[in-house]
Amino acid sequence: MKRTTIGILAGMGPRSTSPFTELMLDQCQEQYGAKYDIDYPHIMIYSLPTPFYIDKETNEDELRQSIKEGIKRLQNCGVDLIGIPCNSAHNYFEYITENITVPVLNIVNETIKGVESGLKVSVFATEMTMKSNLYQGGIESKNCEYVFKDSWQKNINEIILRIKNNDDLEETIDMWNMLISQVKKAGVEKIIVACTDLNVVIESKSNGIEFIDSAKALASSLIESYLLIDGK
Repeated sequence: MKRTTIGILAGMGPRSTSPFTELMLDQCQEQYGAKYDIDYPHIMIYSLPTPFYIDKETNEDELRQSIKEGIKRLQNCGVDLIGIPCNSAHNYFEYITENITVPVLNIVNETIKGVESGLKVSVFATEMTMKSNLYQGGIESKNCEYVFKDSWQKNINEIILRIKNNDDLEETIDMWNMLISQVKKAGVEKIIVACTDLNVVIESKSNGIEFIDSAKALASSLIESYLLIDGK
């Protein structure tokens, strides 16, 4: 009997791939009590090097074409569903999933499900994700107030770049904690962490602000879908 295979189009950025895999394995334990090696899903991970840049202009045509070819490659490998743990890639979701017959979960839709109504909510993401307004509409649909200051984006960009460069983690966490303090003073109650690179620092001090981790939301939904397809 064929076992369901989950396809992960990762590598955006490369250092977010391993933490995302760990999130999926955690969900296997939480959702259906996976214990032995044989209990876990077949997972095919394609770490795709993409022409995406934090500190210089990105050619969006090249980027979306690269991502679409990555999805096609996973589909051709016989996977049964696909997750892309990269929020920026979802700016092109309709294009990259066109003529793809395998279900591709949308990280934005899965993350918005975890937003409660009536809160002050911010988003931490790459500049590309922020400019594409992937999350703002969903936040408003939950009757929440979207709060963001332009000055925060420069700090977020620097933190992401430091993570990608594997710079001193202690200094990066210090920068993260200072940013969280600023956001707390602005009255923000929840932050959607919409960049999987930020998983490296998300577990540090939160100053009473709750995080909605887009990577965790996608990992959870992938395992839920896996269980449905696999008939468990």
